[in-house]
Amino acid sequence: MVNPNPESSRVICGASRAVGSPALDSGQYQHSACGKTEIFNKGDILKVCANRSCPNKGANWALLVKR
Repeated sequence: MVNPNPESSRVICGASRAVGSPALDSGQYQHSACGKTEIFNKGDILKVCANRSCPNKGANWALLVKR
């Protein structure tokens, strides 16, 4: 889905990736188990969640905002 603000270069996406997979795009990713967000660059390996209270540190990351 494209961001409704045409002046913004951000695109809201929903691509989900597993921990240990490379990030397909640069942007802000959201952890599916706890909602923590983190920025990964294209090609970075998606790591386990660093949130101490996360119930499933190995859950998928979803691309929230593409940059």
